[in-house]
Amino acid sequence: MPVNDFSWTELTIGDPAAAAEFYGSQFEWRLEHLRCDAGTEFEVKPDSDPCAGITVLREPDVPPDWMPYVSVGDLDASGASTGRSAPGAACGRASATSASTASRTRS
Repeated sequence: MPVNDFSWTELTIGDPAAAAEFYGSQFEWRLEHLRCDAGTEFEVKPDSDPCAGITVLREPDVPPDWMPYVSVGDLDASGASTGRSAPGAACGRASATSASTASRTRS
């Protein structure tokens, strides 16, 4: 996985099934329904590899949003280079040497 590149995007929304149907039909995405500890309800697979997820929104007062993840070579060093602590921890898809951090973007 390339470093300093977007590595995953996740939509958090109240009705993941409706979102999967909408985005699947709009963009001809193949979606795989699954459940895992991270809460992903669907994986988006435009080709054979998943590139995004659609998860259920668990906080009623939070609006739906897209969350992009960026791969970094060293999470602690990346946080230190900004003068702040790294805001996240390695995600399930990332190894210890290729962790991901996230920033929120409103949909």
